[in-house]
Amino acid sequence: MRRAALCLALSASLAGVIRPCQVETQTAGLPELPQLALDDVPPIIRVPIQEAYDAVVAHPQDASANGRLGMFLHAHNFFQEAEVCYRRAHLLDPNSFRWVYYLGLVQLGRADCDQAVSSFRKALRLDAE
Repeated sequence: MRRAALCLALSASLAGVIRPCQVETQTAGLPELPQLALDDVPPIIRVPIQEAYDAVVAHPQDASANGRLGMFLHAHNFFQEAEVCYRRAHLLDPNSFRWVYYLGLVQLGRADCDQAVSSFRKALRLDAE
């Protein structure tokens, strides 16, 4: 059943029905990777973001890959998408200060102050320095 679904997804992708970044990348308990609209983004920005995205697709349970994608997205004002990636990274590596801290930063940037405060408190519990 799973193999048939994969074949169907690959066939649809090759036929242009879905874009490659829409292939199922969800891992149990993690938010689904955001779909990225990069068509109007200059290549100098689009290429590294796509490479980081591809790394997450190849290794969906790698906290660093998820967080790195979040950093690229955050740096280029894809705040909502970055938040998902930071959340994934934090869930994969809950003892890492940086992913929950970056999550708080992007939440603050989106004016989601209650969530930002919660994230910053978690970060402080992990590393008060």
